[in-house]
Amino acid sequence: MNSSKGPPSSRRATKTLSASQQKAVEEKRLRGELSCAECRRLKLRCDRQVPCGSCSRRGCASICPSGVLEAGAGHVHQGGMRVGQLRTKIGIMASRIRELEAALGEGHALLEERLLRIGRIDEEPPEEPGSISQLEGLGTLTLGEEGEASYFGSSGGNESLIAREMMLYSNSNEDDDSDESSLNPSPELFTAVAGSSVSDEEAILPSEEEGRSLALAYCATGALFFRAWKREELFDEVIPKVYGPGGASAHLQSALFFVFALGAYLSPKKVNGLHEEQAEIWFQRGRAAFQKKDKKRNSPEDTIRALGLMGTYFSMASRHHSRDSAWAALALAAKLCQGAGLHRDPARWNLPSALVQRRRALFWEVYQSDISHSIALGRPPTTPLSFVDCEYPDEDPMSHQDICNLKYRYSRDAFIPIMDLVLSAYPTKRSYREVVELDAKIRKLQVPIPPSDNGLKTFFANQLLNAVILTLHRSYMARAILNGKAAAKGEDPNKPFDPFDSAQTPYAPSVTAAYHAAEEISRSLHGFAVTDSEIAGRVWFLTYHGFSAALVLGALASRAPGSTYAPTAIMTLSLVVDGVFAKYVHVSARHRTAFVLLRRLKTRAIRRYTAF
Repeated sequence: MNSSKGPPSSRRATKTLSASQQKAVEEKRLRGELSCAECRRLKLRCDRQVPCGSCSRRGCASICPSGVLEAGAGHVHQGGMRVGQLRTKIGIMASRIRELEAALGEGHALLEERLLRIGRIDEEPPEEPGSISQLEGLGTLTLGEEGEASYFGSSGGNESLIAREMMLYSNSNEDDDSDESSLNPSPELFTAVAGSSVSDEEAILPSEEEGRSLALAYCATGALFFRAWKREELFDEVIPKVYGPGGASAHLQSALFFVFALGAYLSPKKVNGLHEEQAEIWFQRGRAAFQKKDKKRNSPEDTIRALGLMGTYFSMASRHHSRDSAWAALALAAKLCQGAGLHRDPARWNLPSALVQRRRALFWEVYQSDISHSIALGRPPTTPLSFVDCEYPDEDPMSHQDICNLKYRYSRDAFIPIMDLVLSAYPTKRSYREVVELDAKIRKLQVPIPPSDNGLKTFFANQLLNAVILTLHRSYMARAILNGKAAAKGEDPNKPFDPFDSAQTPYAPSVTAAYHAAEEISRSLHGFAVTDSEIAGRVWFLTYHGFSAALVLGALASRAPGSTYAPTAIMTLSLVVDGVFAKYVHVSARHRTAFVLLRRLKTRAIRRYTAF
């Protein structure tokens, strides 16, 4: 990335067009010299006709080239006018009707009850506080002129913010020579899986001493996120087999190369970009090994391990690869788990105890990784739990098993119920009390993790509960600060809106839970960035939770500046923006884009709090 180019959107955030400049832009749009306003808003390719093809296909030709449609269910285009405009017009007309009725006086023929109802058509029945349906929003679907498509569901809103900002930056900088990843799964995944360009060149292994050093680094760090083997299995069986005279299958070699890649990427000894350079070398050799045609048969388990490690590397190395690729690789691994029968408990077939433990551990590693990426992107899980009876592997504190089993429990007993709530296309109506009860159930899952010298492990374990709680409550918190404000205005105009007050919003418990989770995540991330700065910036999907937490704090402070928690929220938000994301703008486009978005949010929150 050319360092001379500042953060994306910095130019857009500061540049203000004068009236004459705006008029000149509109004239150029009318002449077809610029993309229409709606295509620019949606980041679509515009053919610069008036009206353009995109607006014509979407049924909004009447607003082209200068008008835009507001996003959201309340602004769907209908007959050339937005629903929001229609509602406003109806509200004005209804208010006028009531004024005229008041002027007529009692006893007039036009004041019959059946006629009075006409003036109340804009008054919708209040929502029953005790019941909720699926939270509004189908998610974000982006379509391109050439068939490109990308979908982020309701729980993937934060990821879609970054994706859209990155797309806008790339569209406005077509000459950018950056190698940052795009929205869609990277070609590496399809090349590695389909084997469209198989290389005859041998994937060269490092010396066994260097290989064991990289594997050791993987066991200390990378295995926290995807543990393909226990430590003793890796060192006593896998490495001797791959380096031995008999050799190993292509996919087992590939999996070991991906272990080396993760070990190099997360090694604290490799700094100043050396970790990325060496990790990518081992990753590319792992891809070559995965594609290689070999006489040795690849076992399904080795293929699954290779795909799981590949997906984990995709999610880590966000400068070169996308999270979409990680999601796709892990979804394919989950499908292969089904094909190998890993979702059924192996003890039912009376298999040897060691094999039972290996199959259980591999299934749950793939399952929890698939769930983690699916909920982050707002997409359904690959394997429904109704088809799973595989038990958890036995506890083994010598190989991160304490935190592994904790991850498995969260994926099954926390994330799946949350996904049923926010992602289901056909949700069942449920009471808000059930959400509160789910919160209490999730909190009981957390167990004390023994003290460890591994800072990454401690940080990861402590963040699990708060990340899940934040995912559960942030949608209800958003509903509270958006809808509760209007309700508070009707009661006492002098009383400041406070979403933590249950008298002002029925979702106050979610506001409180989301706020405290966001505070814990933000302060924990800041502390980790101080004590282990080098590693903290490399693990994006942990930093991602800090981004989500900062969005919650910024929304609370800017939407409810009168709340007693607003000053603390702004202080913690500043810690995350200036003490974490500002340090990592050079790491990847994701970090840089997150920093720009959060800096903008912090500025708005401070301005509104100061003006309050």
